[in-house]
Amino acid sequence: MREHPIIFSTGMVRAIREGRKTMTRRIVRGHPYGYLGHIIERDKYFFSNDPKIISQNDEPTVGTFEIRCPYGKIGDILWVRETWCNLDEFELGYKLEPNYLFGYKADLSARDTVSDFYFGTINWNWDSEKIKWRPSIFMPHEAARIFLEVTNIRVERLHDITEEDICFDGGFIYSTQLVDDNYAENRFKNLWNSINKKRGYGWETNPFVWVIEFKQINSPDKPVFGR
Repeated sequence: MREHPIIFSTGMVRAIREGRKTMTRRIVRGHPYGYLGHIIERDKYFFSNDPKIISQNDEPTVGTFEIRCPYGKIGDILWVRETWCNLDEFELGYKLEPNYLFGYKADLSARDTVSDFYFGTINWNWDSEKIKWRPSIFMPHEAARIFLEVTNIRVERLHDITEEDICFDGGFIYSTQLVDDNYAENRFKNLWNSINKKRGYGWETNPFVWVIEFKQINSPDKPVFGR
């Protein structure tokens, strides 16, 4: 079992913590060919630009392109990087080494890393100039508070997403009404484009995606805080 970092937006962090989001789709990087082959290992697939190669071979061969999933295998752990801040200077008036308090933008809460105690801070002045929010990509492992166990990994084209998965990936509360009137699908398309279109992977490009299903875990050293 290995751990892998994964970035989520503030809105998606909220959805994960509330149990509304149980999967994510991420671009298959590396410019794969147009046809998806078989799984080689539990985290590795191969692609081809010729459907005959894919249909005639169960193993990678000349004309195929292999890609390993950067999010690991089933059973691996994803530690979530989210928008965060160091609260030592704000709360204590000076910096500590190592850091003592971390704050989280998704729910405006804080964590005491010495005792692993999580507490709400609704009365704090989160608009204070002393609080410096930092991008999720810079979150260190010791600040992470959300850990996800990978329960399934597969590769598909983006447009292959099911109506039900649209809700569980987009963090929407699943309901028949949402699906019937295409409201959830339109919301998911807009959400996808807001993140990926500027990178050249808009909804209309129908890229290959890793589909990663997960569940939140709780252990003595990695508690799911606030639950």
